[in-house]
Amino acid sequence: MPERPIIARAQAAGTRRLTVVGPGGEHAAPDDAVTAPPPRTKSLAGLNQFLERAREQGAAMVSVAREQAAAQVREAREEALASCERDLVELAFQIAEKVVRQRVAADPGATVGVLEHALRKAFVRDGLTVLCNPADLERLSGASELLQTRVGSLTGLSLIGDRRISQGGVIVRTDAGDIDATIESQLERLRDLLFDERAAA
Repeated sequence: MPERPIIARAQAAGTRRLTVVGPGGEHAAPDDAVTAPPPRTKSLAGLNQFLERAREQGAAMVSVAREQAAAQVREAREEALASCERDLVELAFQIAEKVVRQRVAADPGATVGVLEHALRKAFVRDGLTVLCNPADLERLSGASELLQTRVGSLTGLSLIGDRRISQGGVIVRTDAGDIDATIESQLERLRDLLFDERAAA
C-alpha cells in the first residue's frame, strides 16, 4: 500500500507555506498552496471611518437638539412674561378702580369735575341730557352755576338719575351721540391704550 504524503504547516516571513513530506523527502508545496493573511488593516480602517461618521452624526444631532431646546425655553419664558404682564396690568386696573371709587366716596365733588370734562367735549351746549347716579343728582344740580362759569352757556341742560351709572361717572347725550364719562369706560380706554402701546413695542 503506497504511503500517503503528509502535509505539515510552517510559518516563514509572516506567510503560511505548505511543506509536503513524502517518500521522496520534504519539498515545498506549489505557490498556489500559500495563503495570504486576512486583510485586517483594511477592516480596521473601515471600522475607524464608520466610528468617525457615527461620532460626527451624533454631535450634529446633539447640536440640533440643544438649539431646539433653547428655542423652546425662550418661547416658554416669553409666554410666561407676557402672561405675567397681562395679569399685572389687570391687577393694576383693579387697584386703580378701587382707588377711584374710594376717592369719589370721600370727595363727592369729584363728579362735578367729571361732568365738566365731558361737557367740554360736546360740540353744542344746548339741549344736553346728563345721566348720572341718583346719589350724584342733587350735587350736580347745585353745581349748574359753576358749570356755566367754567364751560360756558348751557341752555336746556337736563339731569336724569340712572342707577345703571356708577357713582362718580356721567353720560352726556347729544344729537351727535353719547359722551361716556363713566368710571368703567375711562378705565377701559386706559387699559386698551396701554395694551396697544405694548403690542407696538
